[in-house]
Amino acid sequence: MNIKQIIIKSLHRQLSPEEEKIFKDWLGKSEANKEFFKKLQNLKTANDLKRIANIEITNEWNNLQKKHLHRLKLARSQKRRKFLAAAVLIGILLTSIGYYQTTITTQQLPNDNAIVIFENNKILHQSISNTHTELKNEEGITIAIQEKDQIKFLPTKKAKESIKTVKVPNGKNLTVILEDNSIVKLNAGSFIQFSNNFNSKKTRSVKLEGEAYFEVTKNKEIPFIVQTPKAIIKVLGTSFNVSSYTDLNTTKIVLVEGRVAIESTSEKFKNQFLNPNQVAHIEAGTISITNEDLNQYLSWLDGKLSISKQPFSKIILQLERTYNIKIKNNYSELNHKTFTATFDKESIEEIIQSFKLSFPFEYEIKSNTIIINKPKTE
Repeated sequence: MNIKQIIIKSLHRQLSPEEEKIFKDWLGKSEANKEFFKKLQNLKTANDLKRIANIEITNEWNNLQKKHLHRLKLARSQKRRKFLAAAVLIGILLTSIGYYQTTITTQQLPNDNAIVIFENNKILHQSISNTHTELKNEEGITIAIQEKDQIKFLPTKKAKESIKTVKVPNGKNLTVILEDNSIVKLNAGSFIQFSNNFNSKKTRSVKLEGEAYFEVTKNKEIPFIVQTPKAIIKVLGTSFNVSSYTDLNTTKIVLVEGRVAIESTSEKFKNQFLNPNQVAHIEAGTISITNEDLNQYLSWLDGKLSISKQPFSKIILQLERTYNIKIKNNYSELNHKTFTATFDKESIEEIIQSFKLSFPFEYEIKSNTIIINKPKTE
């Protein structure tokens, strides 16, 4: 394998020890090589990657720089805004909090591509329009205002308990503003559930399955509780990210500033503290805490798809949610291959093509399904 092939592979996969040595030797030969590789890391589309085999540093540098300068400037400005927006995660977790008695299951949800609002399991609103819409319950009371991809819930004074659920399908994102003005940005394939009179109780509790970024309105008297199947998080007013997709069997909690304690819903652990730039990984009743680059966990807020040393079997789930497609992988050997990549505005076919460059396979697209097969032998 020559150096250009090794460079292509390094953009998406871990190199072997021998390849890593060749790559590092080439990288250390000159500052031009280092700067050039940084440019290549920002080439996201499959068409760009195919050009690498023909690239000469001196001839192609200016063309590459001009083509991607605008995208790089946008990415850097978004990254700065993201870290400025992140705040302190405060508090400890409650010793025991039960889930709502009303439980929304995937079997109860409509099998379509609509954003759905429920109250006590009854559909109040389905799909989102581009116009101003008032969402009313069965009694004709306006409970929320919808503007494009944002829904703001209004304070209610109903004495009878009711549970509201917001379900976001694959391929869509939605911003939800709760009664206390806390902001919840829901990623694809997620839902949240919360009670009416949200801001007039002893705690502000939200149940989450999927992924969401929270910007919590500060209220020292009423703690904000996020409940997931594996962990409970209590805050007073802050910004943080929680990922708890059931099909991945892993909950991830990301802390940018401050300190947080995490407690297992199964009581297998409690008071596990996170420091800034740490991520808690909760799986099979155990917790591990690592120091990581947080950008990969927040990139979805900017419409990006970030993959870091993930096996292809898990990448498939992420692609299905993000692009609202089905992927059938008949090439079992590919499932265990790990990839690292960041995508921005690419189509699903461009992304599949880029993986194919690193680890060859055949694929075909039928309707809304991508079928991956073992490469044909010559």
